[in-house]
Formats: sequence, C-alpha cells, structure tokens
Amino acid sequence: MLTAVAVTLLAATLGVRPAFADGVIDFARDVRPILERRCFECHGGESTEGLDLNDPAAIGDYLTAGDAAASDLYQRTIADDDTLMPPLDAGGPLSAGEIAVLKLWIDEGASWPESVRLGQEAPVSTEPIKPTLPEGYVPPTERPLWQKLWGVHGWFHPAIVHFPVALLNLGALFVVLNVLFKGNFREFAFWCLLLGAISSIVACTMGWAFAVEKSQAEAEIFRHRWGGIAVAVWTSVMTLLALRVKSTDKGLVQGAWQIGLLISAGLVGIVGHQGGELVYGEGMYDRAIEKYFGPLNPTTETPQDEPASDEKPADETAAE
Repeated sequence: MLTAVAVTLLAATLGVRPAFADGVIDFARDVRPILERRCFECHGGESTEGLDLNDPAAIGDYLTAGDAAASDLYQRTIADDDTLMPPLDAGGPLSAGEIAVLKLWIDEGASWPESVRLGQEAPVSTEPIKPTLPEGYVPPTERPLWQKLWGVHGWFHPAIVHFPVALLNLGALFVVLNVLFKGNFREFAFWCLLLGAISSIVACTMGWAFAVEKSQAEAEIFRHRWGGIAVAVWTSVMTLLALRVKSTDKGLVQGAWQIGLLISAGLVGIVGHQGGELVYGEGMYDRAIEKYFGPLNPTTETPQDEPASDEKPADETAAE
C-alpha cells in the first residue's frame, strides 16, 4: 500500500492520473484496509448508519465512478463541516495518504471485486498474479537510455514548476516598481524574465514527460499542459524582444516587453491555479474561506406559512 500511496500522492501533486491497464490501486490491497479500519465500525457489521458497506452495490449512491470530485464519498473525507467522514469524535479525518488512495480508486473507476467482502477474511489464492500490461509495454528497466533519462527527469516537475511562477511574478513586481519610482528596476525585471522563461521551458518538458508516461489526456490536464506551453512560448518571445531592445532607451519599445512580462505573470498564475485545482479540487479557495469565515452564501430558512385552521379560538367558542 505504501507504494500505491507514494505513486498516488506524486500523481496528485503533478495533477495527472496514472494510466496502467488495471490502474495503480488494488481494492483488496489498498482500499479495503482503509474502509475496514476507518469506516466499517459505523457502516458495517451490525451498525449501518446511512451507508451500508455490507452491500457493495449501496456504495454506488455515494460515488461517481471515474470522477472523485463529483463523488459524495470523497467530498465527505475532505469536508470542513459536520459532514466530515469519519467525524472528529470517531478518529477523523483520514490521513492525506488514505484520502489520496480513495480519490485515485474512484478516479480509476471504483472497481470493487464481487469476491471481496469487508469484515471477512479474503480467500487465499495459490495462483500467481499475472498483471495485465498495455500492448507493446516495455518495462522501464529495459528501455533505451534516452527513454530512461526522459522518464526520470519528469519526476522533478513539482520542484521546478515553482521557479517560473516566482520569477515571473517577481519580475512583474520590478516592472511596477520601475514605473512608480523611476529606479533601475528594469534590469532586475529583465533577468527575472530571462530566468523565468528558461525555467518555464524546463518545467514544461518535465511535466510533459511525466504526463506521457503516467496519465491520460483528460480535458483538465490537456488545458493545463498546453497552458504551460503557452507560457513558455510567450515568455521566450518576450525575452527575445527584451534582448533586442535592451540597449535602447526608447520608452515605447522598452515598455513593450515589460507589458509582456506583466501578461506573463498573469498567464503563469492562471496555469498554476489550474494545477492547484487538479490537486486540491475546484473551489479550493472558497472552501478555505468558508472554513474560517463561514458559508459564502448562507441560506436562511424562511418559516413556512402555517396551514389555515377551521378551529376557532377558545374565547370565540365560549362567546357563542
């Protein structure tokens, strides 16, 4: 299970989903222990509060296979209110590793073998397990050296991706300071743009290498990947422009690449936000605000109109 957790957390960090033929998560090995240890006491055996884990079919009402973000089962594990499962007084919340395993299990289709039942000893099989591999699959250790190096360098994407974000935003800050205070901030802005462009290219190649190896081109990942490439291309063009006009003092041409740097900071912010939503889910900032300040759109219950009654008040009845 530790291997599955490690792969799951890294895949979540990169915003990608592993795409082995049968997925990374094995229900009996990875998911079953979590459900039995953290959920079965209240939702199995003699106690079935709401969700009955004795009936695998019943769990279908709480999840959308292939989409953890739309699944109530997953959303309750990351909830910030009374719907958190397991609740605080029952040992909740789940650990980050357990949540990551459940999320990836749902994203991979939420497969629950009919032969596996919670609270029962799994039958011991003497037959060796033969993994199903994609057609034409070549084990990493048997691939050519250049493919090994290409695959390994992709795993450094989470560390490198912060450099273009920081450098381009810092460069945009120097542009603003140069406009406000007329100092020599333009030189600092140029070097931030140059280093930001280089690091964005490196981050793109790393992210692309890992995505090709481990993920399917789903819509969110597709936009994130090509958004990153757009940032790399745009910052490279702005860097070439800045190099070309660096020695001139004409304000108009100097302003062109500086405006381009401001746009670059905005673009990298959008792409970075996409990456954050791939990891933490949509509306992550809304959830953070609601956690500390309450619901953004509180709903107030309006009292329902009392039904009309044919009975007369006691004093009117007595008067009659």
